[in-house]
Amino acid sequence: MVAIVAALVFAAAFALAVGTMTFMFVTYRDKMVAALLYQPEPAPQPSYSVAILRTRRTVMDAQFALAA
Repeated sequence: MVAIVAALVFAAAFALAVGTMTFMFVTYRDKMVAALLYQPEPAPQPSYSVAILRTRRTVMDAQFALAA
């Protein structure tokens, strides 16, 4: 008797899992296909360039700054 109840519980859980997977697949099928077929647009090339220039500090500059 316990084996029959265990088999019924197992079968019910398995059926619930399969039903959930089927429901999710049917519900989100269009989104899954769209995600697989999506091709992103290439990023546009920047129309400007910014050069960041920074003067290097030397040991002499540091000593001069401390003396002042």
